[in-house]
Amino acid sequence: IFLYDSSGRLEVSIWSEAFDTYRSILRKGQIIVIEGVVEKDEYSSDKIKTSFKMVADKIFSFDQARKEFIKHIKLSVNAE
Repeated sequence: IFLYDSSGRLEVSIWSEAFDTYRSILRKGQIIVIEGVVEKDEYSSDKIKTSFKMVADKIFSFDQARKEFIKHIKLSVNAE
């Protein structure tokens, strides 16, 4: 799969066992959090800009990631 943001695109490989485990949350447009290993892509055709690739170990829906990783939120409100 490919992940996109304002800085570009990242190719993510998902091996068959992980795909079977996380297939229910892999939908186009779904916000997900991926935990895995990022490496320099030695086979990239773009020789000017360094490219990276990722191998996914775990995939979380946004709600799952929020419950798993967020322990507290500090909110400051300016009274002005």
